[in-house]
Amino acid sequence: RKESSAASDVYKRQVMTFIFNLIHLIYSYFHILHENDYQNKSLANAFILVLEHCNMTLKNVKPSLNKITKSLAVTQDSREFLLKNTREIIILCSKSIIAVHKGDLTTAKNNLKQAETLLKKYKKKATGQLRRYLITPEQEFVEAAGLIAIVEKKDIPSDKKLAVMPESYVLGLLDCVGELKRQVFDKIRIDDIDEATRIFETMENLYLQLLSLIHI
Repeated sequence: RKESSAASDVYKRQVMTFIFNLIHLIYSYFHILHENDYQNKSLANAFILVLEHCNMTLKNVKPSLNKITKSLAVTQDSREFLLKNTREIIILCSKSIIAVHKGDLTTAKNNLKQAETLLKKYKKKATGQLRRYLITPEQEFVEAAGLIAIVEKKDIPSDKKLAVMPESYVLGLLDCVGELKRQVFDKIRIDDIDEATRIFETMENLYLQLLSLIHI
């Protein structure tokens, strides 16, 4: 975001410098015309030729810049839209995880389903470079989905099943390890040792598999 802002500032400075130089040239041109002598008129004519040459040289620039400006405006609007609206997905996933720890799987799964629906909707707007703005909401979605699956004694869904990017999947599973640790403590607290042991073993195996990525 900072790099994009810096590039924008440089572009604005370049445009302002160009405009300033152009105004200076035009002022000089009229000043020359005002001086009614042969030498200055010759300079004025030369200046006209320069302007005509510049106009010919830059004839493709304006339409290109107009097209680029419209494209950048669309991209910026989409970016702002994604940043604003994907927060709801993150909140829903957070509520889903909290519900799991409270033992309310019905609410947890309902919140996860709502998050999934929104995620599918916003993916249509996240094309090309904009896809990176879905990493965090997808990460939270994977975390909640993985936690629910483990608590229900089911297999953790694959990245293909969840329809998320690889980096989102890995980050989400890493976050899930932390939530499983909390589950272990909760089960020990209510003296459910068998369930605590099962979740701990799942957590350990998951962590070891994720750790193997470091050696790739």
